[in-house]
Amino acid sequence: NAAFDADLRRRKIDPSVVLYTDTDVLFAGDVPKRDLPPLDGYAFAGGLELFSPHKKSSSLNTGVMLIDVARFESELPGMLEYAERLRSSDLERVLRERRLRLVLDLDHTVLNSALFSELSDEENALLARRLAAQDPAAPELFRLERLGLWTKLRPPVREFLREAAPLYELWIYTMGDRRYAHEMASLLDPSGTLFDGRIISSQDSTARKTKDLDVVLGCESAALILDDSPSVWPRHGRNLLVMERYHYHPSSLKSFKIAGASLSARETDEHGPSGPLGSALGVLQKVHARYFAARDAGRAADVRDELAGVRAGVLRGARIVFSGVIPLGLPDPPAHPVWREAAELGAACSLELDTGVTHVVAGADGTSKVLWARERGKCVVKPAWLRACGYLWRRVEEERYAADGHRAAHAKQRQRSAHEPRALDRLLGQGYG
Repeated sequence: NAAFDADLRRRKIDPSVVLYTDTDVLFAGDVPKRDLPPLDGYAFAGGLELFSPHKKSSSLNTGVMLIDVARFESELPGMLEYAERLRSSDLERVLRERRLRLVLDLDHTVLNSALFSELSDEENALLARRLAAQDPAAPELFRLERLGLWTKLRPPVREFLREAAPLYELWIYTMGDRRYAHEMASLLDPSGTLFDGRIISSQDSTARKTKDLDVVLGCESAALILDDSPSVWPRHGRNLLVMERYHYHPSSLKSFKIAGASLSARETDEHGPSGPLGSALGVLQKVHARYFAARDAGRAADVRDELAGVRAGVLRGARIVFSGVIPLGLPDPPAHPVWREAAELGAACSLELDTGVTHVVAGADGTSKVLWARERGKCVVKPAWLRACGYLWRRVEEERYAADGHRAAHAKQRQRSAHEPRALDRLLGQGYG
């Protein structure tokens, strides 16, 4: 189509990245729709294979399609109806297998990558020694020459994926580019059987700086998300399990302006079922059981409701008063983020002290509420304690987050474990002012 090629060149689009069929125009290669200038008379549609009448595959995320609006105006309703039928039938298939859908972010959620150039010579040498010493049958550290990257898998991610796969159809969704996404998928799933091509990269997303379940087959009521960045999911917060960020490499901490030593520098790592991935797996198993129990009983089932139910059990039985956290005179204290988080975790919150109070969450030491609590042997903790409970989906030991004046009462504190590192404490300490 010489005329269209000429039009593309005028708009500074290389015609070589465009695929033609007899009735529509499909963008191929690594050309995200956000980088394309507007074309008069054409409309963009995400997931070209889903909407293209010339493709039989239901696979998504292979590029962007340009629809000639004038030509397809009468056909679009039918195409969209077909797409919705396809989503519904695919969801029915997954539910018949008694599975749900799980969408996984990559960096800082299930792995951590760093460019060679971001690390010092000493850090690169240290990683090279670890690479040589690790078990070749179960490697977790990878040197990817073609990408100029070190990548460290978050332990125990292989066990996590193996346990989650019978319960959830697994998807990858990253803001990284397509090449990076597929390289990371091959490390996590060498056989290709767990993700089976369900990989969404920045080129496949329908928005530039955010993520959305509109590119995942199925529906919101049956999909959960594991991601360290809740801000990139503006429409799907209720589907989200927010992960503590995995900072293995020193450059990872620096990118978030967090002081201190990384896991690599400390020569330690996360481990065990009580770490972030182990905690997340326990939540996924509970949500799956609750969802299908409701479905089997003939009730409407929604993972968002079941996830909220599990979350509400984390601090059930706790009664919390805040001190030096919520500004005095605030018109609606329950709307404050800290109050909301405590309530979502199942705690009862109050403005007044009484004998039923179990915790004082204190932003400052020495207040009247803090002194009252200490006199009565109540727990006095920093706001970071709430965030830690939220990250790990369990009631975290209060003494680890005791307000400064309470530390003397906990001289025999439990030794810090690798799955709750000091870096987490520093990050959580920044969570509330």
